[in-house]
Order: sequence, then C-alpha cells, then structure tokens
Amino acid sequence: MARTKAKTTHPVVKYGGVRMLQKRIKRSEIIDHSKDAVAQELVDLSTSNITDIIDWENGKIRLKEISEIPEKALRSIKKIRVYGKENSNFEVEMHDKIRSLQTVAKAAGLLEQEKSDDDKPAVIGIKIEGPDKVEIKELKKVGDDKSNLDE
Repeated sequence: MARTKAKTTHPVVKYGGVRMLQKRIKRSEIIDHSKDAVAQELVDLSTSNITDIIDWENGKIRLKEISEIPEKALRSIKKIRVYGKENSNFEVEMHDKIRSLQTVAKAAGLLEQEKSDDDKPAVIGIKIEGPDKVEIKELKKVGDDKSNLDE
C-alpha cells in the first residue's frame, strides 16, 4: 500500500522549516539592533540635495571636491559618470528620494489611514422579483402542422 503525503499546515513549514525560521529570526535581531542606523540612513537619503554634490554658478556646473561633500550626500549618490575631453562632462544620479520618503513616512505612521469601506462588500444583497403574471403560449413544431400533411 502506497503512503500518501499528508499536507501539513504547521506554521514552521510555511517558513521553510526550523533552520530557515532560525535564520530569519537571527536576521531580524540584527536589524532590530541597528534600527536607529537604518532610520538615519533613510532620513539622510531623503534629505540630501543635488546642491550638496555640485556647484552651479553663472551657468557653469562643477562637481564639488569629495572633501566638500557632506557624508550624508555621499551616501545618497547612486552613480557618477564622468566623460568627455579631459573629463569635463559628468552625470550624477542619486538614490530615489520619493521611495526613501515613503519608507520613512510609513515607518513613522504618517501614511496610515483610517479604516475605509474598501474592505466591505459593495453590494449588500440582491432581491430579484419576477412579473406577477406569466403567460405561456403553446408553440408548434414546423413539421407538426397537420394542414401540411393533408396536401
């Protein structure tokens, strides 16, 4: 007789077993111990400005010296690309400020909204009523017409 695998619904199985659950807990402890550093990093990313990295004077743009750029602005830089003759042209790409602000706002509880009616059903009930009087007419088949048979 073949054994069938019984589907288990134990919560530990949902997370990949005991070892995977232990790894997740350990990771969450690491994050828990560095919550303030993570929060500060997000605030720094969301409050840095491009003017912390470049100077714009008389229509000329120049990249500041690294010693002139604040540490928080350095962490907000995603990519710098320098090109052209004598490295005269450059592009600066910063991390997504909107996404950082959303994460900070969500963590601070600023994006929580009152419970809305979105989770309630749109239709409470449907009552269908038919007509009071129903007339049924007798239908004849095309081949059942006796007058056609007499001819």
